[in-house]
Amino acid sequence: MRHLSLIALASTLLLLASCSKEPAVAAPPAKPARNVSAMTLKPELFKVEIKLPCLSKPREVIELRAARQGRIAWLPFKEGDVVPSSASPNAVEKLEQLTPVARIEDSDLQVLLNAQTTRLESARRALKRVMDYADSTREQLDQAQTAFDLAQSDLRSTEQHIRDSYIVSPLPGVLTQRLRQMGEYVNMGELIGVVSVLDPLVVSYEVPEAHVARVKAGDEISVGFPAMNISSRKAVVRLVDKTAHPQTHTFRVEAEMPNAGLSLPAGVFGTLMLTIYDNPAALVVPLDAIKLEGVKKYVMVLREGRAQKREVEVGRFTGNQVEVLSGLKAGERIATLGARLLNDGDSVIVRDDPTKPASAK
Repeated sequence: MRHLSLIALASTLLLLASCSKEPAVAAPPAKPARNVSAMTLKPELFKVEIKLPCLSKPREVIELRAARQGRIAWLPFKEGDVVPSSASPNAVEKLEQLTPVARIEDSDLQVLLNAQTTRLESARRALKRVMDYADSTREQLDQAQTAFDLAQSDLRSTEQHIRDSYIVSPLPGVLTQRLRQMGEYVNMGELIGVVSVLDPLVVSYEVPEAHVARVKAGDEISVGFPAMNISSRKAVVRLVDKTAHPQTHTFRVEAEMPNAGLSLPAGVFGTLMLTIYDNPAALVVPLDAIKLEGVKKYVMVLREGRAQKREVEVGRFTGNQVEVLSGLKAGERIATLGARLLNDGDSVIVRDDPTKPASAK
């Protein structure tokens, strides 16, 4: 009996020992590889732009004023019409060479001109007779010469009055104001109309003082006018003010823009992009590639199918692009879309890399 009790006790102890053993812990399953998009870094142009409003303006505004008094005999143009350019009335030999915008009544002057032309011819013949006559006295010669000079002076004065009756525009443009009508009487110097020179147009805009150093005469800019369905037109900077506006602290800038056919009117609002920063050989990554941890910024560099977390220093942002100043090198491959879900050492599968040739993916 005692022998059986010892056997039973031993069996019980063995059973208790087997129950007290900890079960074997199974190894955790391998972490699945994450799908990410990637890009290979290469130097590229990076620039930051700001949008500025602008306004189209005439290059020049010409006032058409009467050079003599009288009634307006000819004014065929109405507001909005394109008026031609013409040489100055004093610069042409024949008045038929002029293309005036308006003309003041000169019928009385024409009658006077004919009479003075006849008078001058008569004075010329009289002077010739006196000069040809051997017995002419000095007094007779002086009288004939004086009569000729007076006739010539009066004729030239009348011719000038007739020339002054022609009102011309030295440059082609649009008649933006017509202040008098045909048949109205005007005084000398009175304003008859205003011509706006629209080719080239002036594009005027304001640049903040922080960025005015980026603007200089000769720069080419691109201007859009959405209201006129014009997405882009080239203009060249001609003027940068030397003094800032005391309230807005902006500098006025004017650029000239070709406007053949006068297709764009003055007074239209537009927009332009001003480059305030550029780096021709920057390393640029999308915002999705930046992983934030406190104040530090990281990207996930891909090597041999795994992600390596690396701290970087970033520069300027524009849109969805970020300039990386340090921490990366050209030729390295980084995760973009999906990078923020990665941890250091994670296994990755690149599903898309638009920067890598298809044969190398």
